[in-house]
Amino acid sequence: MRKGKKLLVKELIKEGLEYDIRKKLVEKVVSSINKHNLVCIHGQLGVDIREIVYRALDMIGVKTVLYIDRGDMNSFHKVISRVKRMVERETINKSLNVYVVIDNMYLNKSILNKIKTRILDSYPAKLIVVAPYRINHNLVREYNGEAIEIKPLTFREYLQFKGYGLETFPLDYQKLKMLYIEHIELSKEFEGYLTSGGLINLIGREYRNKREYIHTIGEILEKMLNLSIQLSKKRDYELMKSLISYLYLNPGMHIYYNKLSEMIGRDVRSLTNYLKNAHNTYLILQLRNVATGRKRARSNIKIYPYNYILTYPIHLGRIEDEKYIGKALEGLIARTIDAKYFWKRGGKEIDLIWNRNGEDIPVSVRYMKRLSRREIKKVETGFRKMGAKRGVLVSRDIFDYVNNEVEIFIIPIWLFLLMV
Repeated sequence: MRKGKKLLVKELIKEGLEYDIRKKLVEKVVSSINKHNLVCIHGQLGVDIREIVYRALDMIGVKTVLYIDRGDMNSFHKVISRVKRMVERETINKSLNVYVVIDNMYLNKSILNKIKTRILDSYPAKLIVVAPYRINHNLVREYNGEAIEIKPLTFREYLQFKGYGLETFPLDYQKLKMLYIEHIELSKEFEGYLTSGGLINLIGREYRNKREYIHTIGEILEKMLNLSIQLSKKRDYELMKSLISYLYLNPGMHIYYNKLSEMIGRDVRSLTNYLKNAHNTYLILQLRNVATGRKRARSNIKIYPYNYILTYPIHLGRIEDEKYIGKALEGLIARTIDAKYFWKRGGKEIDLIWNRNGEDIPVSVRYMKRLSRREIKKVETGFRKMGAKRGVLVSRDIFDYVNNEVEIFIIPIWLFLLMV
């Protein structure tokens, strides 16, 4: 079969099978289930967690699986009691492992302790927890379990899912220039990627009109909001919706709790808890300011939508706003490069810190049609004040290179996302 371009080719998969981007992940889940009695698979709604779990169990060859769905109203602790009764009945006069899938489950220290003492210490059971919540991996390891997070597809994974073969995209100007020229058509594929938000359940789905598309995303957002308030003792749906609406209206905003409290009309303690719950249900992404210490005050927090498509049902009219969508896509970049920090000191700010092979590379995002020399100079000054020798300026369409006091790679967003 003739192959086209040097580093990036679109090719047919043997025997007509679609490229299976999830295969390695399924194999990882299989390995975890074989090694541990407690495995948690978690991620944002829409990433197809259940399908991965079922395929893993099929690969192991499990004939019988007990399944329990927590539902919307059952408490997490009551579910453990129900699972115990199910396992107890199944293990009478049997020594083989009983496989149990617990769906829609949140794990904290109290719940994990109950799972260990009431089930795992007493019965030959393997528990597979499917969770649309963030899970503390270190905490799960303390209970001899393992947690695997499934994220929305990156742009690279999206292309692989569609049948593209990808090589490594280096941070080298000459090589990147060649890739940019040869594969400029991938900017069109990027538009399709943005429509799905990287969610497996939305990729390839056809919509009759824009209204149906927004309605589908709105259903996902509604479920996530409900998941979030279930983590609170006082289930205030209107508070959570108001908070998320305000945050989605201002992607990349710095959190000042007293000011936010005045805006929303609720006390700081409630807002703190609800922000924590929004983070744990993949509604928001949080970054901390590395310039003032990685463990410093909570006021050094910047917040983005975890998935930019969730902003559409709330602020549909702003989708065409270049500045707004640029800030929302900043969150996409942060999620893709797994950014944890930004940098701000005085009046200078660097949007994201990209840890690449042990090197902290500053990343500034300027999603605009034109980049003025003044704008590039401002970015260069920020990089220099941070003490960086090189950095990346992510643009909308422009590819360029500047090397004065600091080496700056100006890279279109679609190309930059293929470097990760």
